[in-house]
Amino acid sequence: MKRLRIILVMLISLNLVNYLYSFENSANISGLEEYYTTFPDVANCKAGTLKDSEKQAILQEVNQIRALHKLKPVEYRSQYDANTAEAALMLAANDDKIGNPDNPHLPPNSWKCFTNNGKDGCQNSNLAYRWYMGTPPASNTSLNMWMTDYGVSECGHRRWIIDPFLKFIAFGRADGQSKRFQNMSITTMTIYVISNDKQNITDWQGEFVAYPFQDYPSKYFYDGMNRNWLLSFTAIFDKSNYWNNSQVKFNAATIEIKDSKGNNISATDVSYANDGYGVPNIIKWNIPGLKKDEKYTVTIKNVDYKGTKKDFTYWFRVTDNPVNPMPPPAPTLVSPANNQTNVTDFKLTWNLSENAESYILQIAKSNDFKTALKEYKDLKETSFIPTGLESSTKYFWRVKAVNTAGESQWSAVWNFTTANLVLKAAKIIYPENSAVSVPITPKFIWTSVANATSYTIKLANFASDTVFTKEFVEDTVYQFSDSEKLKEKTLYELILFPYAPNYKSTPTSVYFYTEDLSSITGDVPNDESILIYPNPAKDEIIIEKKISNIAFKKLEIADLAGKVLFAKDLSNTDSDNNLIQFKISNLSSGLYMVRIYTNGKIVSYPMIISR
Repeated sequence: MKRLRIILVMLISLNLVNYLYSFENSANISGLEEYYTTFPDVANCKAGTLKDSEKQAILQEVNQIRALHKLKPVEYRSQYDANTAEAALMLAANDDKIGNPDNPHLPPNSWKCFTNNGKDGCQNSNLAYRWYMGTPPASNTSLNMWMTDYGVSECGHRRWIIDPFLKFIAFGRADGQSKRFQNMSITTMTIYVISNDKQNITDWQGEFVAYPFQDYPSKYFYDGMNRNWLLSFTAIFDKSNYWNNSQVKFNAATIEIKDSKGNNISATDVSYANDGYGVPNIIKWNIPGLKKDEKYTVTIKNVDYKGTKKDFTYWFRVTDNPVNPMPPPAPTLVSPANNQTNVTDFKLTWNLSENAESYILQIAKSNDFKTALKEYKDLKETSFIPTGLESSTKYFWRVKAVNTAGESQWSAVWNFTTANLVLKAAKIIYPENSAVSVPITPKFIWTSVANATSYTIKLANFASDTVFTKEFVEDTVYQFSDSEKLKEKTLYELILFPYAPNYKSTPTSVYFYTEDLSSITGDVPNDESILIYPNPAKDEIIIEKKISNIAFKKLEIADLAGKVLFAKDLSNTDSDNNLIQFKISNLSSGLYMVRIYTNGKIVSYPMIISR
């Protein structure tokens, strides 16, 4: 059964009380669960607690309204929640005293539920009342009321909402039984807007604030009874000093209006002021017979600022179907789940934001987004995989949506902690460490590493300078081409890095020597026939033969240029002696080649001396 829904609205300005009435049929009676986590108890003077989603929705819509006027967004300051909630509670508890005899912006201590926080909220907020029978009004209906400001000659509520210098808001609400109207309920709403903490607008590109402006949603221009109120304009000459703009003068200004056909339209009820209700200057007027979906061009001439006169021109069209009417709403984050730990899948996802054309993603190590910030712009999808994240690290992330009308507020801030993501080292199969006679077009071979998506090959020379790099090798084999030939008779360090996005890599390395042995007669013993150790060495080295029929003939130690720095005749060495020690303390730290001459055979090894 349909029930009669009666809404009685009361808007409060600083010195004017105005009553609005509307009547609606309502099929359902809904509760207040969608607004509160803790319900207000007006009878017992207990303020309610709004859901974070409700406060964010108000912030989002305030910034959507500001975006219509090309203004910078504001932030939400939860430290004022108690002020706005207790102010709303005081208003609901004393609705029978509003305007008669009391000014709600200056509540006396005698008010029921009086608190100093509530008093501060009343003094520094836009205030709104709605009396009703049936379904409680939505919180954002207060924004429609404050923007239209019907019957409020100063247009003060509107001016606070679209003040370019406004930096933050806080929102409060209370619901209870009306004392003024028997058998009716009351909703009171407050939005904190008055503060000396102003927004920095030195980078703002605008020069004025006009209402309405360009394609303008009719819900912010017509009140609940389909009435429009005053149009308004504010000039901003000084973006560094709020109050300097109170020196703007409209006493010689004229307003010229033309419709889409070029017809002149009269402005009536023109007035102006330089008081401090939001914007510090304003000129207001009406347009009798203003039509929806008609484009009007407004030119305001001879606006004076400290003796300098300037003209301003803009257009507006009030419509139910604006083109890109609003910035998109803030996205909702999806995964990884908030506070999730041991995260190995770094794909960040969020829900589609209505009318969004792209997204901005921020990732940081602190929730104020000042530490190690990564920002990704112009994202077209609702997911993204960032790279370069560190293992075992907590990250904070947020997303905003963008379209031609502006940007949304940031989403809620979530965090996740990455797992200890470390790729194991690969084992280099060829060349082996200390290998000699490696071709100048070698084929490197190594084992695969779990989770690695590719490998990076680096070669360094004797001076540790990187002389070759090959990234994103997807196979476990790499064959050098003729164009990548290495130098002959050169000692190299091969360093192999496994790679996967966001994993820490564990490198492995071997040394090898490219040497042309084609002129040497006889066979070269295999790698296990003669050993030289330790390598790296400090003050001595040991030569060990593993095959008994090998006879040592001579030992040479040469630098990488081939100059022999140490030589010893071994021909008289006992053939049964498999170990020979040599002192090398006279050689400085560095890389050397050791050559061992045997009975018709030569073995060459790179050797490192390190002290």
